[in-house]
Amino acid sequence: MHNAPRLVKGKPRHGLLAHPADLDRLGIADGDTVEVVSAAGSVRIEVTASDSVMPGVVSIPHGFGHDRDGVRLTVARDVRGPSVNDLTDPDRVEGVAGNAVLNGVPVTLRLVRTDDQDTSSSRVPSTSSERRVGSSTGGQMA
Repeated sequence: MHNAPRLVKGKPRHGLLAHPADLDRLGIADGDTVEVVSAAGSVRIEVTASDSVMPGVVSIPHGFGHDRDGVRLTVARDVRGPSVNDLTDPDRVEGVAGNAVLNGVPVTLRLVRTDDQDTSSSRVPSTSSERRVGSSTGGQMA
């Protein structure tokens, strides 16, 4: 669906949603780029302040990640936003059904300097000591 021009037009929807009080506490402004770090990896993404997200929680509702080498979807390559899959641990599964755990992923946020505004992702484990603020797609702040 991300390769159909009609379905990806309109305003960008690739930002991380975070409660304004959390952003104020962390010194992050609406529109800043942050690095979101989990135990599985990290992504860089623009922040959108939103009262619709609970304090202590962050959300990446539309993370695409089509800008990787080898992707041949010409329209989708231009859709901005990293993939939330880069934050989820492929070895962490739900006990009963064995499905991947995609919600409630603990993350930390770090403000990215203005001269380093790349919105890419990397699947390398992080040993960040930055402040934990919530979850990539829903959950409580630790």
